[in-house]
Amino acid sequence: MQRHNVLVLVGIVAIGLGAIVGSGALTQVSADRTATVSVTGDGAALVGFGANTTSGIVSNTSDAKAIRLGVDGLNDDATTTLPVLDVSNNADTSLRVNASTDVDYVDARMSGGSAVDLASGDTAVVHFEIDATHSNFTDGGDIGVTIQADSSRTGTSTAQ
Repeated sequence: MQRHNVLVLVGIVAIGLGAIVGSGALTQVSADRTATVSVTGDGAALVGFGANTTSGIVSNTSDAKAIRLGVDGLNDDATTTLPVLDVSNNADTSLRVNASTDVDYVDARMSGGSAVDLASGDTAVVHFEIDATHSNFTDGGDIGVTIQADSSRTGTSTAQ
């Protein structure tokens, strides 16, 4: 029995010393890290954009974020479709790409439908359908374009 009491006493002393002295465990760490972030031009981006100049009515501007439509004399009683923007897939995977505008009298359509699947290395054209009969139609002004590219939605049918 005495041996049992000695072992219990040694255990109690060990626990008491551990509580007083501590375990030596780490409670806080801090470190400084640096990161470098860079932006690449459209030519090296995963999705590239450029003015579609094949028709002669679209040209680049000095502002890399804008293109100019040189269209005069649109028929006031018609809808006119113009090739405006090239969208290139520079990624290693296929992308589902669609386009929209921020004005209600211009509809953005991809070549081949409202959305297209672009394989790696392929390019599609965004066409503007300008409805000059719309009550909000104005000559001139800015038209905002939103391009969406999604690698997880390829193969879904949204063509009209």
